[in-house]
Amino acid sequence: MTDEIVLPAGGLPFLMNWMMSTNGGAPDLQLMLFSNALDPECDVVFGDLVECTFAGYSRFTLNRSNWQTPTVVGCCGIMLYGSAPLSWTNTGSAEQIAGYAMLIGPSGPLIAVQALSVPFDLVSLATLPMRPQITLTTGACPSS
Repeated sequence: MTDEIVLPAGGLPFLMNWMMSTNGGAPDLQLMLFSNALDPECDVVFGDLVECTFAGYSRFTLNRSNWQTPTVVGCCGIMLYGSAPLSWTNTGSAEQIAGYAMLIGPSGPLIAVQALSVPFDLVSLATLPMRPQITLTTGACPSS
């Protein structure tokens, strides 16, 4: 298992069109965390994921209008969400975080899935910050 993002069937053409679309008409994405360890392939679907349920968890809606204009750095197209990280705070029992996914609507289709090579427990009262970023590349990205 690697920390690479998998784009399920339809994910790559959707993301390319979505990144280049104007803010009007492009659907919002949902950002979710999942707890089951898996090694996703291109045929991964929403039903393969076990969504986290810790107290304080809910999905984030990633409004298209809050994504920054894509920039190109070297061979990479980079698009950041907002100006600060989003965060979840666990107010209950510890739960394993095995990865995250972006999807359209409550049950997909999945647009991108990233399974962590080393899942971790989000313990009670811990906060997990994340600033969504989409990077499309045709070669190595320069370090930032």
